[in-house]
Amino acid sequence: MPQHHLFITGTSRSGTTTIADFLRNDRAIVMGRERFAWRLAKSGGFDPSLFAKHRFCIDYQAEDSHHAVHQAYYGEAVEYFDQAKWVGDKLPSLFNHYDKLIDNFPACQVIYMVRNPYEVADSYQKRADKTQQQVAQGQSAERLWPIERNWRVAIDEWNESIAKTLDAMQQLSIFVIKYEDLYRDTAVLEDLYQTLQLPLPAMQLEQWQQNADKRKQIEAKRVLGLDEQQRSVIAATINLDNYHQLLMR
Repeated sequence: MPQHHLFITGTSRSGTTTIADFLRNDRAIVMGRERFAWRLAKSGGFDPSLFAKHRFCIDYQAEDSHHAVHQAYYGEAVEYFDQAKWVGDKLPSLFNHYDKLIDNFPACQVIYMVRNPYEVADSYQKRADKTQQQVAQGQSAERLWPIERNWRVAIDEWNESIAKTLDAMQQLSIFVIKYEDLYRDTAVLEDLYQTLQLPLPAMQLEQWQQNADKRKQIEAKRVLGLDEQQRSVIAATINLDNYHQLLMR
């Protein structure tokens, strides 16, 4: 079994999936994508036994996650699971449950993603609008983005996640990545791999460059849908002191 547990968290829409998918390319890391999202939210049961090979890769249970089907990745990870150094899960809501890491995974490594609050708020609103359209078309809302998680909720969660992460840093090892910096310079990648005590594979550098090129194209076309009033409310609500303190850690 891998010797170390690695978790990815951060306010939703902050790049947690981006970094999880990137790390999945490295066979030294076995990384879930909300593999145990519903287990995390329940009292008890979120412990190292979930990250044993059979339970993690093969034994999918309907109560594990909002994902309706078991992703093909897990079946593939069986082949190299025993040789991997890290195993863990990408769980955006994990910042609400740092106590479970402290109690059950005290030696784990956490990657915390943080993103510009305006882009986070805009993304929340777009997801909420999409769900509203899907529900209007007859889809069940059970496994969809909640309609009530709009741009206002985004800022509350953004502030809360940063505050809780600052507090948790006193007891957990947390590596902070600013989403906007992830594909600007390989220094972030090099620092991350140094923290994980892994050699940086050449294929990961190649993948990083490909992703960086794609990201530039996406960002060049990005248009925020927030109006002036929404921007004003966000500016007055965000806790910039905590944000800057987090980036200095």
